Amino acid sequence: MSLTTTVNANTIVELNGRAYLNRQGTVIEASQGQRLQFGDIIRTRTGTSMKILCSTGQLWNVPENVFSGVAGGCRSRLSRFRSGEGLNIHPLTRIQPNQTFNISWSSNLESVEATITLSSDLGQIWSGTGIDTVEIPALDPGFYTVTVKIGSAASAIGRFEVVKLDELNLIQNQIRLLDTLSLSDEQKQIAVANIYLNEGLHYDALELLKNLNTAESFLISGDLFNQLGLTEQAAFHYSQALIIAIQNNQSDLITHIFYSLLN
Repeated sequence: MSLTTTVNANTIVELNGRAYLNRQGTVIEASQGQRLQFGDIIRTRTGTSMKILCSTGQLWNVPENVFSGVAGGCRSRLSRFRSGEGLNIHPLTRIQPNQTFNISWSSNLESVEATITLSSDLGQIWSGTGIDTVEIPALDPGFYTVTVKIGSAASAIGRFEVVKLDELNLIQNQIRLLDTLSLSDEQKQIAVANIYLNEGLHYDALELLKNLNTAESFLISGDLFNQLGLTEQAAFHYSQALIIAIQNNQSDLITHIFYSLLN
C-alpha cells in the first residue's frame, strides 16, 4: 500500500512479516490496511516491520517483538510533537569505565540520521552519526557532555559521568555479596539492577532490566523514567509491566502498576 493512498487514521499502512492484534481479549492476525482502535494491543514477531498511520498524521514504527498499545504509540507521538521538545536523550547519568555503551534518543522525526558529538573539559573528543542510537567507545573516568542534533530541526544535550575505578570496585563488592544469599537468577539480576540504581548507574540498570523482560523489571524501569521526568517512557514501561502481570496473574504487582499509571 502506497503511503500516498488515502487511508483512515490509526491504520496499518505497512506490514512486512507477521503480527498479532489483541482486541478486548480476542487475538487475531494483523493485516496491512487494517483499522485499529485505541485499546488494541499489538505484538509483532521477530524480524517484522510495521508502520501505523496515526490520527496525528505521524507514522509510528511499531517496536519489534514487544506488546505495544495503539493508545500509547500514537498518543505519545502527538504529545512529543506538540510539546516542541522534538528530541529526548535516554538517561545515562553515570557510566562504568572501560566499556562501550550506547547513547539512544527518541524523536518525533521518522528515521532521520542524527549527528552526535561528545565533549569533555578538553573540548570535543568524538563524533559520529546514527539513527535512534549510536555506540560510544570506552571512556576514562570524568564528566562528559553529549549533543544529539538532527539538522536544524531538533537538538538535545545530556551530561553524564564515567565513575572512577575505586568507586567501581566498591560497587562490584556490593554485587559480590549477593552470592552469599539464596537468590534465584532473576532475583539476583533484580538486586544487581537496584544496586546500579542506588549508585546512579541508570544506563547499566536499564540494560539489565531490559534483558529480563518481566513485569517487575518493566515496573522498575518505569519508576526510573518517572523519577527522571520522562513520562512517555515511564507510561510505556508501566503498560508492558501491566500486560505481563495480567498474563501471569500477578495480582500484587497489578495493584502496584495501576497505582503507578494513575500517579
